[in-house]
Amino acid sequence: MSGPEPRPAFGLSFDPRALNDLLRAPGDIRDLALDQLQKVVNAQLFGGKLTEELSGCRKLYVDHRNAWRIVYAQRPAPPGATHRTEIHVVAVRPRARHDVYETARARL
Repeated sequence: MSGPEPRPAFGLSFDPRALNDLLRAPGDIRDLALDQLQKVVNAQLFGGKLTEELSGCRKLYVDHRNAWRIVYAQRPAPPGATHRTEIHVVAVRPRARHDVYETARARL
């Protein structure tokens, strides 16, 4: 018997293009990415900090091959939101040729 679901620590938002990234990803990657994001929203996981042009963002490794990444930022939630802070997903893309990082830079 389990207790009630923990209340998420953060809200969650997506750059619309990042949501398209997620929807276009292979099914297994999509499932793994959603699981990782749930852990971040529940403050059970924090990605590694990025630097330079992506300073203020974090990265998550999605799959065991480390072929896919999520780039996100933690930022104040909009006025009237349930949470004070939200996790804002910038990109969900392959790491190959730094695709995810180049895409995230272009979107910020």
